[in-house]
Amino acid sequence: MGQPQLSIIVPIYREPELLARCLCALAGQKTDREYEVILCVAHDADPKVREIALAFSAANPLFRIILVKPENAARGETRLEGVLAAKAPLITFCDSDDYYEENGVEDILDVALATNADIVCFAFDQIYAKKTKPYRPRFHREKILSKRQAHRRLVRDCTIPYFVWNKVFKRQLFDTSLIRFKNRAALFEDCAMTYSLFLAAETIALSKRSYYCYDKVSPSSVTHEKRTDRARCHLALYAAERFYLDTMPDKKKLLSAWRAAGWRMISMLVFDSRIDRKNGKSEFFHLLHEFNGLWLKKMPSKEGKSYSDLIGSCFEEPIRKSS
Repeated sequence: MGQPQLSIIVPIYREPELLARCLCALAGQKTDREYEVILCVAHDADPKVREIALAFSAANPLFRIILVKPENAARGETRLEGVLAAKAPLITFCDSDDYYEENGVEDILDVALATNADIVCFAFDQIYAKKTKPYRPRFHREKILSKRQAHRRLVRDCTIPYFVWNKVFKRQLFDTSLIRFKNRAALFEDCAMTYSLFLAAETIALSKRSYYCYDKVSPSSVTHEKRTDRARCHLALYAAERFYLDTMPDKKKLLSAWRAAGWRMISMLVFDSRIDRKNGKSEFFHLLHEFNGLWLKKMPSKEGKSYSDLIGSCFEEPIRKSS
């Protein structure tokens, strides 16, 4: 195997049947391009999952295994360990309960190499029990956006989804924009990673092509898990958004767009708080007070909380450094 052009990072924890489907799809790509698949196996992963990962790595040189240490077991840190092990100049991600179309690698590299953009955003298909629903954002034409245009679409109208798995990133972005995660950051950490990488990028390309199949039925999805910190994690994400936007040179217009989407943020806090209440915890009005201070930039609040305190409740403050 020569030098790979693309590294695909797959965090692995459970769901052995779906993992086998995912890895079979990655192994069966119709392409002559060189690529690698990095399997980031959690320290407490299901034994059957470990067996599948070992079998694939032994049978196919495409696959490499990274054993994630217990202290680096958070989802975000697991992905970053895969990034550190990647050998290709382009990096993308795949959840172990999802899978690629057989032309996925070819499509990714075709668009990424043709545009030479720092980030390429693709369409994807949502897989339900009885049907497949394509996700085609209304603006998805083949085009290249500036940093300001991309952040406006990402923050204001959400027509660029914040998932990391329908995007391909230049490896160098991870060297110029590094975000650390606390071990409790198990929700929305990919959103925080996306904002950090978009901040480091100069050009973002959009593609109508779809290669990724997002399984909406899988019981392993975080959307199906019972948690009591969803609203708190979302608030930390909004604080991270604000942090990133404050570092932008043209932040006035971007902050205006961010504030205009306040209704969406509040509706998400309401939804999350309902889930929290069902699971025995509810602090909606306290969180709404913190959100109001964040939205109006009246931090620190009377309780003495600062910007970084909100981000640090789930994530650690991002650190920017020169490559």
